[in-house]
Amino acid sequence: MMRFTLSALLLLLLFPAIVNAADFPRDEQQAYVMISSHGWKDFDPGSGAAVTDDKGFSGGIGWEGQFEGDLWSGFWRTRIQAYKGRSDYKQASPSGDITSDTGLAGMSAGIDYIFRLPAFRYFTLEPVAGMAFRWDRRMIGGGSAARDNTVSIRGRYREERRGFCGRL
Repeated sequence: MMRFTLSALLLLLLFPAIVNAADFPRDEQQAYVMISSHGWKDFDPGSGAAVTDDKGFSGGIGWEGQFEGDLWSGFWRTRIQAYKGRSDYKQASPSGDITSDTGLAGMSAGIDYIFRLPAFRYFTLEPVAGMAFRWDRRMIGGGSAARDNTVSIRGRYREERRGFCGRL
């Protein structure tokens, strides 16, 4: 199901580029490199103290294309991004802090149609209709626990998040 969803979305994203690329001279495309930092903390509701602390960096690549359409003088905007990174994960526990390395990976893809409607002499209204998909994965690896780092954690576990959204 996941492969079908990704394949269908990719085809939908590339359709305007394949069909319209030769027809419209004002098409624009750009590829870019991105880097980001992140931080995530969970707090104990009773004491307000931080229970988990996850900080790190990720880097990736992205592509965005804009292709003229013919419906109300609008245009298509497509985008695809992929990233990979690492972070330091720390969780407080009664026996001491648990620390581990966490691997991050993710991708997002989306498509919008922006309608260009003349409103005033120098302005246009540009309502947007679009949809996007996002997938993120965290691989929390083995690490050490307890105050003197004598307990070793050998297991790894995976967290995944998927989302699909639309906008008008």
